[in-house]
Amino acid sequence: MAGSTQLFGTTEFQWTDGGAQTHTLAIPLQGLRPVMRLRRRVRESLDYSNIEFFTYGSTFEVIVEIRYDETPEDLLRLLLAGGKGLTITFDDDTTTWPCYMIFDSFGDLDITPDFDAAGRILGEYRYTIRLRRTDNAAFTQNFFDQLRY
Repeated sequence: MAGSTQLFGTTEFQWTDGGAQTHTLAIPLQGLRPVMRLRRRVRESLDYSNIEFFTYGSTFEVIVEIRYDETPEDLLRLLLAGGKGLTITFDDDTTTWPCYMIFDSFGDLDITPDFDAAGRILGEYRYTIRLRRTDNAAFTQNFFDQLRY
């Protein structure tokens, strides 16, 4: 099993890429922000007297932050698996969600050193990710309640 020393709870991501892989988080996900993405286009008449909206679909996602990660190589492997479009399963003992990691643009993956309140580097890393359930359903209130501590 790869990942950080667990400081609180049991939270991990699992995926398969040439074999079963697991990345354990030190603490539950932080900074939870639910998002509904809606693709739409707007068409206006030349004189702006008429406007039409075209909606092509929507999906629900959640933006979360991985913090206090002490194994940057394993964290990068998790992000690479997400970048490949592999199914990443979130598991925290009570909830299991198969998800995709959504990247607005996929170029360099740079993880950020984690800082304490005084601005000192802790020797651990953080990364903000966007997750979408594989069934495109919304994350339920149960998901958010499970992650609060």
